[in-house]
Amino acid sequence: MIDLDDFTTHRIIDERPALPEQLLAGRQALHQVTDAFTRGSPTASSRHFLAALRVSRGTLLDSVYACQLSADQTLLFTANRGLNTITVYDYPANTVRQRVRMPQLRQYVDGLSWRHDPRLGFHHSTLISPP
Repeated sequence: MIDLDDFTTHRIIDERPALPEQLLAGRQALHQVTDAFTRGSPTASSRHFLAALRVSRGTLLDSVYACQLSADQTLLFTANRGLNTITVYDYPANTVRQRVRMPQLRQYVDGLSWRHDPRLGFHHSTLISPP
C-alpha cells in the first residue's frame, strides 16, 4: 500500500507461507516447479530459475494474484493462488479477519486423481461491493 499523498510511505502485507504451510502444499509446489520447467530449459535458463527463487525467498508456490479494497474501504481481499485461499483483512489495520480455503479442483472436474494440482486458480478477479 502506497500513501497517495507523498508516494514514499508504504506498508506491505507479507503473505509468504511459513514452512509448515509450504510443506502441506507439496502438490502445488511440485506443479509450480513442473510448470516452470515447461517454460524454459533448466540448463539454459538457470539464472532465471535462481532469480525467481531469490525473489520468492525460496517459496515454490505462487502468491497473491488478486487484491482489492471493498467499496467502503473497510475490508481488503486477497486471493493467494499458491495456497488456494482467499483472505479478508480489516482495513486499514491489515489484521486477518478470515482466511477461506478454496475447495480442491477435483470436486468440480471428474477424472482427476489426488496427484493432480488441487488449486482452483486465481488469475483474474473482481470484487463487487454495494455502493
